[in-house]
Amino acid sequence: PINNGRTPLHAAAFNDHPETVKLLLVYVEDTKKQDIRGKTPADLARNKGLYGLANIINDTISMATPVSNETMWVAAETGCLAFVNKALNMGGIEVNWRNLDRSGYTALHAAARFNHPAIVAALIFAGADMDIGGNYDQTPLHLAIYAGNTDVVSILLDQGADPNIARYEGSTPLHVAARYNETAIAQLLIQDGANTRKQDD
Repeated sequence: PINNGRTPLHAAAFNDHPETVKLLLVYVEDTKKQDIRGKTPADLARNKGLYGLANIINDTISMATPVSNETMWVAAETGCLAFVNKALNMGGIEVNWRNLDRSGYTALHAAARFNHPAIVAALIFAGADMDIGGNYDQTPLHLAIYAGNTDVVSILLDQGADPNIARYEGSTPLHVAARYNETAIAQLLIQDGANTRKQDD
């Protein structure tokens, strides 16, 4: 094989393996290491049109990253469970901290939106508010439904999220599920007591 100076992170990024990328990002300290052509892992992903993967690499959190409300938020968004657990165990973290640069969402919003069930569970166990609203009063449950993340919806409902909480214009989680044809999620909501007759504003 040709020696191209690429790391395992380069390989995972180039071949569009997001879960492997997320695993490696926990342990790799230099995410901007260049291959012999001067390309970083994010460059390789971007050149192939994998812009979401490139953003994950650029927003990376490693175990060496200093812990703060913001870095834990990014870890929740990008799926770095080890860092989230580290931050929660250290103490001093505001579990309901709102990222005002990201629609006022909390770490739980981020994890729910991007389908990280284990992080959702860890944040709830640490006391995260499941019914807190971001912009337009969207809760983590609303965001999970928009994204079709059934496992996250199930966790939120099992742990007591309000199935009838409404956005600013009156849309409940069931309205959202119906609008996006999320039948399995609608069934979960109804089983949990969602009001099937509620009208939005």
